[in-house]
Amino acid sequence: MVMGSGASGRAWHAHQVPALVAGGYKVITFDNRGIGGSSGGDRDFSLRDMADDVIGLVERLDLGACRMVGTSLGSQVLQEVALTRPDLVSRMVLIATRAREDYARQYLGEVILELYETGVEIPAKYRAVTEALSNLSRHTLHDDVAARDWLEMFGHAEKTDPGYVAQLRIRADSRKLEEYGDIKAPTHVIAFEDDVITPPHLGEEVAAAIPGATFEIIPRCGHVGYLERPEPVNRSILAFLGEKAR
Repeated sequence: MVMGSGASGRAWHAHQVPALVAGGYKVITFDNRGIGGSSGGDRDFSLRDMADDVIGLVERLDLGACRMVGTSLGSQVLQEVALTRPDLVSRMVLIATRAREDYARQYLGEVILELYETGVEIPAKYRAVTEALSNLSRHTLHDDVAARDWLEMFGHAEKTDPGYVAQLRIRADSRKLEEYGDIKAPTHVIAFEDDVITPPHLGEEVAAAIPGATFEIIPRCGHVGYLERPEPVNRSILAFLGEKAR
């Protein structure tokens, strides 16, 4: 399972890992380079570098072809893995993915990167509210109890890992869409209805480019829908991955 920008692989353990283990799977999570316990965040790196990390881990553990799940940047990493080492991917689920940035998303990414590169100290409450507005569904934000809990969590979750800024510099490349026609692994794309960072239409483009890929929109959640509404996300993942390999 490959996590998105700035987050540790431990984020999967709140909801997805227990559901997958209960379904009979052995689940492997890790921190991307420069995040959490992983080194390598002291210099710029590319999407291909991150894909090579996944490939190296799979080979080091001698897993062979395996089922893979990614979210956000992690999904883009898996798209690269599926292109470069199709022999290692038996099936994959791409959550909140994209192959390009529309103008609004490109502008947002540039603003966030500029903010971190300037070294400005961001007040915790401001960071919390911008994270909430960017990552959560309007339905969650309209629920005062849920909104309070999320804002408290975001207020304590400052992104200080050295690899985060390097991840922010990685831009989606729309030229990849044509290459995705070469992906052979059965693929399921999950989008979130209220996702501001990666809106559903960008994920649908990826699904349309990959032969035979399926596409699903899960309602009432934003960019972190796997945390915001884990039950339907887990059902979708498990239904696609199918019976555990014996």
